Amino acid sequence: MSLIAGITGQPAELLDGATVPNGKPLQVDSVTEKTAGRGVSIQGRTNGTPIEAGKVGEVKVAPLTNGTLSLSGTDYAVASINLTAGNWVVYCKAMITTGGTSTLYRDVSLTTSSTAQDLTTLTRDSGVTYNAHINAMTYYVDSGIPVTIYLIAQAGFTGTPPIFTAGGSNLWAIRIA
Repeated sequence: MSLIAGITGQPAELLDGATVPNGKPLQVDSVTEKTAGRGVSIQGRTNGTPIEAGKVGEVKVAPLTNGTLSLSGTDYAVASINLTAGNWVVYCKAMITTGGTSTLYRDVSLTTSSTAQDLTTLTRDSGVTYNAHINAMTYYVDSGIPVTIYLIAQAGFTGTPPIFTAGGSNLWAIRIA
């Protein structure tokens, strides 16, 4: 299983023009047949119905709830998403309020551990002076077995703890193979 940063494209464009680490672009248009990489045919949808589980284009969305990052310097699993074996593009956006008398930093990362940050996927916001910050990340996951991806958050602060805000956050994945 690998969790690799470096997918290009914005969240709304993850399948259209995204480039996976092997360098093969995904090309998506509005017709039933889609083309990826070396001209491989991928069945798509034009009628608005969801793609079936296990098929390319399947979308999974994690349920989110607000949560307090109670202890400074402690990792919290604020969301998770269960993925079946395959290749996925995982996108997350985390909104964390500043809280506290002094908020020194806010970290988020995607990892297969529910208890610790993954330093290779870590996004840090330091020198925080504003109320809310969004860390957006897009990652490629290649796994031969089912895997759970956790969104881990941490903050360094004094005073009132920061809040992970579900309303401004999301965690979802699209199967690409």
